[in-house]
Amino acid sequence: MSIAAVQRQLAATGTSDISLRVYLDQLCQSIGASMIADHDQLSLSVDVDDSVVTADVSVSLGLVVTELVINALKHAFPNQRAGKIAVGYHSHGPN
Repeated sequence: MSIAAVQRQLAATGTSDISLRVYLDQLCQSIGASMIADHDQLSLSVDVDDSVVTADVSVSLGLVVTELVINALKHAFPNQRAGKIAVGYHSHGPN
């Protein structure tokens, strides 16, 4: 999923830089659509700044986010508990 989201964004922009806001939003929408049956019970939100990274960095971040979100969906809400997963990314400085 994470690599497919990067490829979609690269094709749309024609550059090798990835906007993390767009990328992580698309990635989490895809995960939520495939794993959340009742969006009134479980929700997934994304709060990302205007950071732009290379495709390689975005794939690494996407794999980490995918793993964390899937694990949270599988294990954080037992017995049909309601909840919210919030994904956030905010950079502090150029590196």
